[in-house]
Amino acid sequence: MSRNAFLGLKRVFFDRIIERSYWIWRKHPAIMIPSMLQAALSLILQSVVTLAVMLLLINDPANPQLALLLASILSPNSGLVGVLLNPAFWLTNIPLSTAVVVTLLLVAVLGGGWVYSSEYGIYLEAWNSENVPMSSVLSNGSKRWKSMAWTLLLSNLVTWGPASIGFLLIIASAANVNGSAGLVARLADIWRGG
Repeated sequence: MSRNAFLGLKRVFFDRIIERSYWIWRKHPAIMIPSMLQAALSLILQSVVTLAVMLLLINDPANPQLALLLASILSPNSGLVGVLLNPAFWLTNIPLSTAVVVTLLLVAVLGGGWVYSSEYGIYLEAWNSENVPMSSVLSNGSKRWKSMAWTLLLSNLVTWGPASIGFLLIIASAANVNGSAGLVARLADIWRGG
């Protein structure tokens, strides 16, 4: 009997926290700004990839690799997965691929760190006070952005690091590369145009 009473009290406690959290969001419209900034950050990340594809298409339309890429996409046997596993696509576009990955990491980590810092700080401020001005979005974003960015970088490395290593190994094995010396030789060969 006492166990059921304890669970009932626990439920009421969480209900009150959820209800207070809901009314904090409704009471302080400034809390919505970091969420909108997070959506804008996602749009920027998508724009980086779109810009890279546009540069690839505009750079050299007569490139036979582009025609092979298009044929791979349209092929019913390979499709998009075939393109992603095509080493010719990745290895001939190393500068563009590297620039896209570095830009995505910088925008996601630095921008995400600032947005998460702002979101955490403004929500904490709204929880503890009655008034949250719009200027606190900027001040809270600039307070802890470095620690949030490091946390975001580490979580992305832990999350995507093993998948990236596996993807690079698949590309290397598809290009018939054995060892790091073979990879360097293959990259040099492709860089020269061979």
